Amino acid sequence: AVSARLCPAADIMRYFRFGYPAEPRSVLAVTVGLEEPAETPEEVDSFVRWEAALNGYTAELREAWKYRMVTLLYVVSRATDATKAPQQEHVTEPSTLKQPAKATPAAESLAAAVPAAPSAATSEAPSAALAPAPAPAPKPAHAPVSPGTAGQPGLDAIVKVSMLASVTPAQVHEIWLQRFERSERTVAAVLSKEEYIAMQAGMSRYPMFLVPVPRKAGFWNLVWQIQEGRLLYTTLESFQHGSGAVELAVALFTELLDSHSLVLLLGEVRSPTLTRQEAEGVVRYTRESYTEPAQFAWVKRFNDAPARFDFDAFVADSRPLRRWRADVMG
Repeated sequence: AVSARLCPAADIMRYFRFGYPAEPRSVLAVTVGLEEPAETPEEVDSFVRWEAALNGYTAELREAWKYRMVTLLYVVSRATDATKAPQQEHVTEPSTLKQPAKATPAAESLAAAVPAAPSAATSEAPSAALAPAPAPAPKPAHAPVSPGTAGQPGLDAIVKVSMLASVTPAQVHEIWLQRFERSERTVAAVLSKEEYIAMQAGMSRYPMFLVPVPRKAGFWNLVWQIQEGRLLYTTLESFQHGSGAVELAVALFTELLDSHSLVLLLGEVRSPTLTRQEAEGVVRYTRESYTEPAQFAWVKRFNDAPARFDFDAFVADSRPLRRWRADVMG
């Protein structure tokens, strides 16, 4: 049924994360049915306030009506020091890389290893500061790279897991891709269990790499890091200066790993300079970087011995990058 594929939680996330609230204030009315994972008006209200605070807004609840469904009416405004909601004190921002006590070796030598990229417009998408993060401690090969483990919404906030669990893996694949096929700011993909295990093993040890996005005039260089259960991509220039906006955020959902041997991938395009087609290329390139042996050797060198990372040699040797560039150049 169509109703089974509608997701008010995802709409709330898009509303705040894409900066839709009008300035200086806007009115938001939310009407939803009360069912898992939000079975009470208080749980719905908690989610709305959490998502608002997560993206730099306050959502002030003015009225609530409940019959068979519940309607909550909010006044939304930008958060300030004087108006921050109490919930914000406990919010973990998934699009922020925390300032490390000491930069990683890759961060220290990245500027020398990679040439400057062609200039690109600065992202205006609302986002928190981004700073190089220390490499996390290795995790077991099956540890999920999923937002649910970091206090962020899990798969149920986007689509009904119970519905997906009742269909075949092939149907899950079709439903997931169709769910986002018309969204210009979202990238979706489906990973097999074997690919996910290979990626997770690589990501746990080598959580950072370079993404030269091919363009007609050369490359637009991004860097990805893994934090709070997400792959976060920022520009190389911003990374070298220790701060910058997240251009693309990618989460892997493992709820169907045991039952269907599938992992669902969802990427959120936050940069106005990154097209959906380019974001799809970034995701494909990332997957290949952890699963193709020759490409993975460059990932290892980038993390273990950044001083020996030769950008020109990498560009000449990388098969995923050559394929991607050939597609762009036509």
